[in-house]
Amino acid sequence: MSTALIAVPTLLVAANVFKPLLKGIARATMMVVSKPVSKEEQEARRHLRDRRLMQRMMNSSSGPSLSNELQAIAARD
Repeated sequence: MSTALIAVPTLLVAANVFKPLLKGIARATMMVVSKPVSKEEQEARRHLRDRRLMQRMMNSSSGPSLSNELQAIAARD
């Protein structure tokens, strides 16, 4: 019984100590396994992310004038 009481906290501490190492190994593995993203794909993702951000800003805006201004900014792209 006493070994179980010692083993559980020890495992929890070890998991917290090695978490950054395990995350780094997982990231490196993903970089090796996944194919690189092309510049066009990066641009398309960035554009979609920006449009979604603009849409969220318009949905949460406090008044119609701010919404119209955000729509004008979004239309420039």
